[in-house]
Amino acid sequence: MPPAVKLATAIAGIFIGGQVVGQLLNRDAAPSLAMFGPAGIGGLIIAGFVTGHRLAWQWGRLIGLVLGPVFLFALLAFVLQGGNNPLMLLVVAAFPASLIWMGLLLGLPKSRAYFRLICPDCGSKEVKATDFLYNTAKCEKCGRRW
Repeated sequence: MPPAVKLATAIAGIFIGGQVVGQLLNRDAAPSLAMFGPAGIGGLIIAGFVTGHRLAWQWGRLIGLVLGPVFLFALLAFVLQGGNNPLMLLVVAAFPASLIWMGLLLGLPKSRAYFRLICPDCGSKEVKATDFLYNTAKCEKCGRRW
């Protein structure tokens, strides 16, 4: 596993672990299965990172590059509402920055190669899924499936 994928896996693990701990420490609501659903999905994504599954790569990129900026706007709203606690700003800023970083790490050439997202024939990165779970991929340039 390339270092970039290891770091992306660690970022995802920290956030999922934080979510589980946050749910357990929330004294206002009794823990329920619905609370841990997102953590379970996150665990599947981490398992996919470890095994090199293309669908996990796709979700990791999506979460990082779509939700990261969304949380960045939430940070902006926090600052505009007068949030000036430096420690809180650091913690809140680390969340979207890490998600964006995770998405960018997964887009690096070695990460793409680890997830078998580079055509073995022509070396193109223009790859699409051929099935719903992204078990096989198809090169958009030469048409090879693998």
